[in-house]
Amino acid sequence: MAGDSRGLSVFYASFGVVLAGFLFAVSSYQIAPRLRLAVRVVSMLVFSTASGVAVALIAHTAYAALPTSFAVVTLLVGLLAWASAAVAGVLLRLFGPIGMPVASVVLLILGNATSGGILPATFLPAWMSPLAAVLPPAAAVRGLRGASYFHDAHLTGAVLTLVAWTVGCLTLQYAVDRAATRRAGRAGARTRRPAVQP
Repeated sequence: MAGDSRGLSVFYASFGVVLAGFLFAVSSYQIAPRLRLAVRVVSMLVFSTASGVAVALIAHTAYAALPTSFAVVTLLVGLLAWASAAVAGVLLRLFGPIGMPVASVVLLILGNATSGGILPATFLPAWMSPLAAVLPPAAAVRGLRGASYFHDAHLTGAVLTLVAWTVGCLTLQYAVDRAATRRAGRAGARTRRPAVQP
């Protein structure tokens, strides 16, 4: 494409959104660690929608670097932003402060290294090849590249993969929150229980 002679826009669009999703999750947990999941989901939706539209306006409209439709770019980038925020969020919920380096390794290091944006998956070490089929950045890169250059190849699979990551992480976080609420309720009931008189 005239706006992307080296074909790297797919990778840079994905990497930027993954980094933004990671930072969004970290900052939101630092600012409001006890925020209800429903409110957190709404904030993720606003963030992912804004991310998808912003990247589509830049990469598709302004620079003509992604030769697919504005809607497809918005959808895939928005889902990637939501999946990245959901993955980082559930890791922070599960592991606390340790979840931050864990999320950075999963999303920023392994996710982007195996995405295929710069280096094809066939050149990866054998142990990293399976990650290229399942991690969110790789799914988004496959979907954007297929939609842009190969008549929507891999688009459905990319959407399903990103949705599965998002729904799976939010479901796990819901289960963890419910378990924590039940434990707190039992602890509160024990403290309120009157002592037995002799």
